[in-house]
Amino acid sequence: MKNEQNYTTGKEFNLLAFSSCGIDTHITFIVILLIYLLTMLGNLFIIILVYLDYRLHTPMYFFLCNLAVQDIIFVSAILPKLIAITITGDTSISFIACLTQLFMFAICVDTDFFLLAVMAFDRFVAICIPLRYYLIMSPKLCILLVATPWILYVCNGICYCFLISALSFLHITCHCILKPVLLTKILFALCSLLANFTLLL
Repeated sequence: MKNEQNYTTGKEFNLLAFSSCGIDTHITFIVILLIYLLTMLGNLFIIILVYLDYRLHTPMYFFLCNLAVQDIIFVSAILPKLIAITITGDTSISFIACLTQLFMFAICVDTDFFLLAVMAFDRFVAICIPLRYYLIMSPKLCILLVATPWILYVCNGICYCFLISALSFLHITCHCILKPVLLTKILFALCSLLANFTLLL
């Protein structure tokens, strides 16, 4: 029999990861803000560049633009709340906001894998069957390959949120020890940034 006092159906959570790890909030704020701005600017630059240059209107860059849009949605779903937590120190998040973040996170992660697989298929066709590339990778197929994961994974995200909303939670959530996770995320963000600049060069 579980202790009913420890469970709540309250409308908000308190995330204790930043308050318990001992990292200076000013440094954390600057690092997270820089990651957010660089990610947004890099992805917007890719989208604008592909839109403006007619020579880049190919399936590969169409998929790259969709990956950039997915990355913008992914970063915008998580990091603004994280930035607000580091500025204000208010670690509370409403249940609806938490479910919204979960929904956007689930969609973006799943779509990311599918889009990367589609991009790999596109490169396979371009390398192995170059003479039939434009016949196989028609605009209709490209749109279908991009629309499919968004439609499928919106349904998947709704299922995640529905299942999670049926659970009971503790009022205070201490996720993990943050220092190794934060350092790993920073390293991955720097690697992603270097990869984006290498791709642009």
